[in-house]
Amino acid sequence: MGGVMGLGALVGKVSVETLCIFQVRIVRGLIFVLKRLPIHANKEQEETSQVLTQVLRVVNNIDEANHEHRKQSFQGVIEFLSCELFNPNASIVVRRTVQSCLALLANRTGSEVSELLDPLYPPLLQPLIMRPLRSKTVEQQVGTVTALNFCLALRPPLLKLTPELVNFLQEALQIAEADETVWVAKLMNPKVVSTLNKLRTACIELLCTAMAWADLKTPNHVELRAKIISMFFKSLTCRTPEIVTVAKEGLRQVIQQQKMPKDLLQSSLRPILVNLAHTRSLTMPLLQGLARLLELLSSWFNVTLGVKLLDHLKKWLEPEKLAQTQKSWKAGDEPKVAAAMIDLFHLLPPAAGRFLDELVTIVIDLEGALPQGQFYSEINSPYRTRSQKFLNHSGQPLREELARSPQKIISSAFPDFSAQGDGSSSQKGLSMNEENIVNPMSDNFSNSSGNLGTSSDAYFHGLYIISVLVKLMPDWLYANRVVFDTLLLVWRAPARIARLQNEQELSLLQVAEGYSPSWKKIILVHFLNAFQSKQFGQDHLVIAMQILILPMLAHTFQNDQSWEVVDPGIIKTIVERLLDPPEEVSAEYDEPLRIELLQLATLLLKYLQSDLVHHRKELIKFGWNHLKRDDNSSKQWAFVNVCHFLEAYQAPEKIILQVFIALLRTCQPENKLLVKQALDILMPALPRRLPPGDSRVPIWIRYTRKILVEEGHSIPNMIHIFQLIVRHSDLFYSCRAQFVPQMVNSLSRLGLPYNITAENRRLAIELAGLVVSWERQRQKEMRIVPETDDLGQVVDAFTINSVSGDSKRPLDASFSEDLSKRVKVEPGLQSLCVMSPGASSIPCIETPGSASQADEEYKPNAAMEEMIITFLIRVALVIEPKDKESSSMYKRAVDLLTQALEVWPNANVKFNYLDKLLSNMQPSQSKDPATALAQGLDVMNKVLEKQARLFIKNNINHISQILEPCFNSKMLDAGKSLCSLLKMVFTTFPLEAASTPADVKVLYQRVADLLQKNLAAVTAPQISVEAGAANSMISFSLFIVKTLTQVQRNLIDQFIAPMVRVLQRLARDLVSSAGNHIKQGQKSDLDSSVSVGATNDSGSVISNMKFILNLISERVMQFPDCKRMISQTLHTLLSEKVEEWDVKYLELLYGLCADSSKYPLALRQEVFQKVERQYMLGLRAKDPETRHRFFLLYHDSLGKTLFLRLQYIIQFQDWEAVSDVFWLKQGLDLLLAILVENEPINLAPNSARVPPLMVSGPFPDRSCVPLQISDVPDCPEGVPITFEFLVARHSQFLNEMSKLQVADLVIPLRELAYADANVAYHLWVLVFPIVWVTLHKEEQVSLAKPIISLLSKDYHKKQQASRPNVVQALLEGIHLCHPQPRMPSELIKFIGKTYNAWHISLALLESHVMLFMNEPKCSESLAELYRLLNEEDMRCGLWKRRSITAETRSGLSLVQHGYWQHAQNLFYQAMIKATQGTYSNAVPKAEMCLWEEQWLHCASQLSQWDALADFGKSVENYEILYDCLWKVPDWAYLKDNVIPKAQLEETPKLQYCAIIFSLHDRNANGIGDAEGTVAKGVELALEQWWQLPEMSVQSRIPLLQQFQHLVEVQESARILLDIANGNKQASGSSGSGAHNVYEELKDILETWRLRTPNEWDNMTVWYDLLQWRNEIYNAVIDAFKDFGSTNPQLHHLGYRDKAWNVNKLAHIARVAGTL
Repeated sequence: MGGVMGLGALVGKVSVETLCIFQVRIVRGLIFVLKRLPIHANKEQEETSQVLTQVLRVVNNIDEANHEHRKQSFQGVIEFLSCELFNPNASIVVRRTVQSCLALLANRTGSEVSELLDPLYPPLLQPLIMRPLRSKTVEQQVGTVTALNFCLALRPPLLKLTPELVNFLQEALQIAEADETVWVAKLMNPKVVSTLNKLRTACIELLCTAMAWADLKTPNHVELRAKIISMFFKSLTCRTPEIVTVAKEGLRQVIQQQKMPKDLLQSSLRPILVNLAHTRSLTMPLLQGLARLLELLSSWFNVTLGVKLLDHLKKWLEPEKLAQTQKSWKAGDEPKVAAAMIDLFHLLPPAAGRFLDELVTIVIDLEGALPQGQFYSEINSPYRTRSQKFLNHSGQPLREELARSPQKIISSAFPDFSAQGDGSSSQKGLSMNEENIVNPMSDNFSNSSGNLGTSSDAYFHGLYIISVLVKLMPDWLYANRVVFDTLLLVWRAPARIARLQNEQELSLLQVAEGYSPSWKKIILVHFLNAFQSKQFGQDHLVIAMQILILPMLAHTFQNDQSWEVVDPGIIKTIVERLLDPPEEVSAEYDEPLRIELLQLATLLLKYLQSDLVHHRKELIKFGWNHLKRDDNSSKQWAFVNVCHFLEAYQAPEKIILQVFIALLRTCQPENKLLVKQALDILMPALPRRLPPGDSRVPIWIRYTRKILVEEGHSIPNMIHIFQLIVRHSDLFYSCRAQFVPQMVNSLSRLGLPYNITAENRRLAIELAGLVVSWERQRQKEMRIVPETDDLGQVVDAFTINSVSGDSKRPLDASFSEDLSKRVKVEPGLQSLCVMSPGASSIPCIETPGSASQADEEYKPNAAMEEMIITFLIRVALVIEPKDKESSSMYKRAVDLLTQALEVWPNANVKFNYLDKLLSNMQPSQSKDPATALAQGLDVMNKVLEKQARLFIKNNINHISQILEPCFNSKMLDAGKSLCSLLKMVFTTFPLEAASTPADVKVLYQRVADLLQKNLAAVTAPQISVEAGAANSMISFSLFIVKTLTQVQRNLIDQFIAPMVRVLQRLARDLVSSAGNHIKQGQKSDLDSSVSVGATNDSGSVISNMKFILNLISERVMQFPDCKRMISQTLHTLLSEKVEEWDVKYLELLYGLCADSSKYPLALRQEVFQKVERQYMLGLRAKDPETRHRFFLLYHDSLGKTLFLRLQYIIQFQDWEAVSDVFWLKQGLDLLLAILVENEPINLAPNSARVPPLMVSGPFPDRSCVPLQISDVPDCPEGVPITFEFLVARHSQFLNEMSKLQVADLVIPLRELAYADANVAYHLWVLVFPIVWVTLHKEEQVSLAKPIISLLSKDYHKKQQASRPNVVQALLEGIHLCHPQPRMPSELIKFIGKTYNAWHISLALLESHVMLFMNEPKCSESLAELYRLLNEEDMRCGLWKRRSITAETRSGLSLVQHGYWQHAQNLFYQAMIKATQGTYSNAVPKAEMCLWEEQWLHCASQLSQWDALADFGKSVENYEILYDCLWKVPDWAYLKDNVIPKAQLEETPKLQYCAIIFSLHDRNANGIGDAEGTVAKGVELALEQWWQLPEMSVQSRIPLLQQFQHLVEVQESARILLDIANGNKQASGSSGSGAHNVYEELKDILETWRLRTPNEWDNMTVWYDLLQWRNEIYNAVIDAFKDFGSTNPQLHHLGYRDKAWNVNKLAHIARVAGTL
């Protein structure tokens, strides 16, 4: 595209004559660009076309067309464009561009395109029409048809009607008539189907153009034209839109050009009309095609077609019956088919208007018959838009009829207003007092549709008709006053006003919050009236209360709007009419209504207690009556209602007790929520309503205690009461002595069984927490109240406080007495309690062991304390924290344990249960011992935090017993908990302390023994421990060791030796896992879980190694044996080049090398020499500061002369550890470090200089130092920059640069060289020759052999694929040295071809050849490099200079000029002379080997494969045999004697030979393995490609040829597979049906014709390629030999291509002169 843009820029700048000279080449180039651009590059295609058009427009002009050179240029462009126009392979973009260019040239020269092409087209046209169209590829067929279409469309037409052209049109007609359903079914490839559709479209376009051609309108071609017209008709029902569009346009042109014969029209329409006769044959393409025919030939159709369509549509009114009939459409497409039929009516002849009424009726019925819940419905109707087309087309009479009959509209749509005058009802609804506000709402409640009769469908449809008529005829309403008056009446109608008010005012979702109190009151009053009038059913009333009344009242009461909405009259109405009506009225209430009324009464009791004082009797009666009902739902709501009443008002004790006891005994799950709500309401009122009186314990406490004792055997009852106690713990605190013993005794029953529910377990934990909380509160009160206070005073004070609040309002005793008389006690409730409210009815229950203790001072005894703590421990161990709920319970239990230990610090804590849990764990239980162990350790730590010394003394045996299970589990979580445990134990009782018990010392020794045992088990050779388990064991042990060292540092000494052995084990594991990971990473089908597991193991190994190094770093060097082992381990690690070493390791290594305060000099030097210098970890650190610190160690250890530094780099330092990176950057750093960094930077003496600008005086006297200029301010915006300003700013820049020193340049360069290998490469090549030339001759001589030794190192191969690499830099640096150190030529050759140092090696060897003329090894090495780079001319020239015999020089000259036979004879004669002794051993062996090599090369160029095979057999040269035996061919010898014996290096050519041998056998394995072998050959070829120099084309030509060979054998495998699969598919069908099976085969064979070598390529290349193709052609011939009669094209496929193959090979041989 750069060239295109350049040409576009040149068009307006160079002369027309110049453009004319290059016009043909420019056009060729731009067309070539268009060919090469991808399809999606639209912008680039457009730019290229614009440049091409611009060039043609500028150069070609009618005024200057007479000039001879203009004519020649113009004619050349026309010839080229003509070739491209008739090129069947041209793309659409190229073809369109060529056509537009021809039109432009014709326009510029004042002629027609046909005139320009007339003298040129015959030879170009003949290849297109002579060859059958189907013998070409699909793309070529499209190109051919498009080209002919363009020629026919020209005016005058370019082509003449010939028999060949008629045959071509007939073939195009066959393609156009092809059945697309067969294509889709057979091919199943969307891309291929799309391409074939393009071909059909192009063929139909050609036939459309041909129909307008005058030559085709002669009588001789009537039959062809009839077939084309029939094809147009058939294509109208196609599913492809492009084909339909072209066919429709062609048919339209035919209709315009001629009158359609009736018989032709009938025969063309008959297939469509026949299918239309039956409902089962209707399809969407058929109906759409019929619609297109009606658009073109509406007058030819009979109007009775509409009758048939209506008959079909009527069947859609019975969807069930239609679904059972046979049909051609897909299920669910019924609405689409019916809509397509309706869409045909507007295309029928004008007489079809008579179907209007019937069609509208059917459409309405069809919409009603649409299935519910589907995509189409009455709202989303598929029929309405289609019927509108018919109404618009035939609706003119309807519109006029409606316009003339306004009275019909009024009487049909507005019957209530048709007889009224203008003002008959205009005054209705105008008075808007309060009554009028309520009445419409009342009407709405009483009859939702009574006053809205006019809101029927007719009402709205009439309005819509009037609006449409006014829109179509704006003056119609003005001319029909009666319509206007009726609309006014409708607008003012009370029903409409009421409807609007209801719509605006009764938005139930906004009533509660958005309405004003006055409106809420109106709604409430209206509801009460409606409730009393019984106009609504009870279900309506229930819904009204649920969604309107109750939410509205709740919002009102919560926002202090009670008196604004609810007045005493309304309260009285609610109580007397709704809650306490006559019994005959209340008896009719159903259960849902009773529940809503109970909620209403509860709401009033909750917020209007003071306003309901006078209605207490009615309210308690209402609630109590519902308590006696059998229905459970209303009964529970009645409990809530009565509890609200008892909370608000004083009542007889027996009623309160009866309700309370009934609630205590109601524990069913279905009543749970309402009972809980009722108890929560009642409980705060019990101390006020039931004061203790003379009894020490209130009566409600005694009854709670009594029921708990009686029903305690029932878990649900016990849970129910305990939950009540937990929720209201403050109320039970003073009497806790009544409940604590049973609570404590029930803990295990509720919380410990494994199958207990989470709710019960949480309750048990909360009960334990409640006891602990009560005890904390008691202790707090005991601290606050002085000890001298009288206990009785405290009790009295509490009693007074508890009785002080009686009720919210003093009540007279008469109410209580009257209430007790009026309210009958429910029999079911009476049996549950003693009706006497006296204290003597229930004896006081004393707590065991507390007879002398007041309840307020009650304290759990020691046994209870132990039971609670034991329970908390056990429940914490039982819980498995696997989800959020269980985790929360576990945390709560542990927190409560901590609180209990704070409350009872001296409690006895037993830990026996953990041992039982670990030893008796059943397999059926879900909890595993490891989790239990971790939780047990966690609990132990919690206990130790609160009572360390006491717990250790009492449970030292348990701590000792838990050690071994912890070590066996090897879980890190358990290890951390155990570390915390041991740390607290050993901190509490230090080992050296005299007071430490003997059991604790035993524990010390026990831990040490277990650590030694575990570490020994990991490293013991006789014990095999899996890597993952070993890592876990090591991690666990290291945590324990770290804990011990934190308590006492010298404890680490006894574990240093085992940990060093563990470090050795980890190093071996790391090396082996890294190697396995690399091997596994090379397998493509490796399971990902394996690699992930390997990565995780490697990470844990490295983590453990770092842990050990941190632990032993300070003490390990004090032990000689450990010092030796740690050194060996580090050597093992670093020799494997473990990459991930973090900062801590490098800090440790640096400390060992440089910290003189910790380590002696000998140790530091030893570590530096044996670790850092050998592995250079510090110099490879990514952190610049760390790298600089290590570099200073090197810098200080080396001499400061260039020779010593260079000698260290080349000779002394072993770079193998860093051989995989560009390590010369480290060496370069050492050289640059000894530069004098504080010197200023000066230009070299030979640098170009200019005189200074700011100093005056003669030039010789001017100082070299620039004038000192102060800071120059920046030039402000808008001010022009002056010359003085520029000079001053430049001088300032020079002043600043003159202050730079060497360090300012060198230090950044050193860092940049470390980051970028290319910078380091160029710096080394620049610096090394400078350093070399400064050395003395003796120093240079002493470094010559070390340089050779360094270049010969085998570890350089690790950088073989790197660009740049170290060897390249070293060799180029040596090449630039003066004097050059002499190197072995074989080494230079090896480096050149191995490390991509071709050009450097060639330059070195060429200089050596010139210097050492008599040394044959230099010339042989140079010749070998020339051969590898395919530089045959250079190689021949070199041999001519050094050859001895004239035959060699003559033979090489003949080879260079391609005279292979003469050269072969000459080399043969030379070899004969040598064997006869003619040369008297004067000819070197290398020259005689050259004769043999060249003779073989000539034989291959002459295709003398028999001779080569004989030679290979005689000398057993398997490489030659591999290459020539398959060409002889001698497959048997190749199979029996070559393949089993040959041991050759794998090359692309060898892989190619292996593939063709496997394909020759044509077995399934060979064809299947071809893909893999080809991939391997491509990989080898790519490796060779990468080793070649970058800008070398000649050296890559053999590889490109190898790539083509590999691609063609891959395609050959596909051909053979295609043949095998095609034979299977076509075995059951005729030969003609196999045409489409072998599409890929034909495409490949067609591609092979186009993809051939260059004509100037060697004969061997052509022969290898075409010889193998001949094998494949034979396979194709053999596969299709039986298709001669059924499918001639397939039968002749192999013969045709084989003939072309032979002719092509003969042509190339003739050109090459070998034939």
